[in-house]
Amino acid sequence: MQTLELSASQKRILTALLNRSDGEEVVRGKDIAKAIDRNPGTVRNRMQSLTALKLVEGVPGPKGGYKPTMKAYETLDIDRMEQPTWVPIEVNGEPLREVTVEGLTFSGVHNPEVCRAQVTLRGILTDLSEGDRIAVGPTPTTGLRIEGRIDAVDAVENTLVVETRRMEIEADVADERVATDERETEEVVDTTGYVDADVVAGDAD
Repeated sequence: MQTLELSASQKRILTALLNRSDGEEVVRGKDIAKAIDRNPGTVRNRMQSLTALKLVEGVPGPKGGYKPTMKAYETLDIDRMEQPTWVPIEVNGEPLREVTVEGLTFSGVHNPEVCRAQVTLRGILTDLSEGDRIAVGPTPTTGLRIEGRIDAVDAVENTLVVETRRMEIEADVADERVATDERETEEVVDTTGYVDADVVAGDAD
């Protein structure tokens, strides 16, 4: 499938729409404009081109607005999460609500002085600024929690670069994961004995 080349403005508006919609909810243009600090007229003009590209569906009427199509998710390479697992985020000591962590990658992990984390989010990033203190986690699988300061905010890609000051694994989450893996292992049925019995029975005939 050919990849669409979107302008930075189109990509930011489309990202903001996906952040505020679960794929079914209609989002008003003025809400998108407020979220990205743009003129509603600019958003409306960009929506016309995004609709022509079949990335957005316009919904008419007094309660109308815009909905992203599945092609929008594919174009931005975003998985549509119907029931995402909640990963806590705190900024300057306050919980950041209506934001979901989609990915967490690291660079420079062998040197604590230059360790950086790239955090990919689903949500509105307008309340985040360089220099803010941030804590992410614990993650549901490993119980990883990171703390640090925001180095950069990319509202188009919906990512943060975090100067990592502290990383830890929360024991309760990790222990629960290990216990789950052990239970799943115990549930595996060993059929070797049954196969041998069949072979023996066949030889006896």
